[in-house]
Amino acid sequence: MEPEILSWTLIVSTGFTTKINTPTKAESDVTREPLEARSVFDPPQQAYVDAGLFQRADLAIGDQVIGPALIVERQTTTVVTSTFDAVIDGRGYIIMTRKQGAN
Repeated sequence: MEPEILSWTLIVSTGFTTKINTPTKAESDVTREPLEARSVFDPPQQAYVDAGLFQRADLAIGDQVIGPALIVERQTTTVVTSTFDAVIDGRGYIIMTRKQGAN
């Protein structure tokens, strides 16, 4: 099954912008444990693997998620393959970083 993009949002601004104050200090800085595991196909391994399941709303700034994992939101799911880890940055964004030695 191919992925389907349901909507995109783009905000364009002209003129002056104001700096947005965003938290920079991690609130937790911990590696989260999954709520449960789901069997998913992991392309880097070319096999089905157990991926940890995380609710996006439960993750705080600084939380780390070790791949393979699924970060589930109401209208989307972020797939973190076995070659990546994820962390929630100071703006609350999911930042995925390739693991050292991963192809």
